[in-house]
Amino acid sequence: MLTDNNIRDCFKDHKINYREYGIEPSINVGFYQDLRFFKPGTSIYQVNYLIHKNLLFVSGDCYAATYQWADKINFEFLAGLDLNYFASKCIASPTGAGFKAWDGDTAKETLRDIIKDCNDDNQITLREEDWDIIEDYIHHEHEWHRWADDNLLMFGGIGYECLMSIGEVIDSRCRFHLIGLWAAFELLKKERE
Repeated sequence: MLTDNNIRDCFKDHKINYREYGIEPSINVGFYQDLRFFKPGTSIYQVNYLIHKNLLFVSGDCYAATYQWADKINFEFLAGLDLNYFASKCIASPTGAGFKAWDGDTAKETLRDIIKDCNDDNQITLREEDWDIIEDYIHHEHEWHRWADDNLLMFGGIGYECLMSIGEVIDSRCRFHLIGLWAAFELLKKERE
């Protein structure tokens, strides 16, 4: 899995191009704010950030997504966000709202923790051969959903929604968007000084 430092390294030689279109009198900022983050001479890891009122449109080499807030936003606000909040504002991405992905290792670890907690109350008893079967399905989201749905009774007190989401993580492309935004905003701040 890519670490945040690995992602930052992808952007180390990047430059920015910032433009505003029209003026929004109430906040004295461009009606559209366009921040292009790129490595000169290539489009590898290029990310384009476009703000329009309360929407952030992200496109480029790190895929596309749309994020939405209740109020108007700007790059300074966005640069102060953490990953969970940022991802929660995703309304459209290659994986859908929330920019979620499935991680089989996370699913397995989460399921073990849940079963351990439930076993403290003697709610679930899984044999070793049950774990062998689970291992065949847990690494692939759709296979896991189908198998777990068919075998829900095996898991006693674990709720359906909990069981279906045990492997959900924030997609690394969303991390690329936010970490790129942080790096691009640092360059924008320097340019404005």
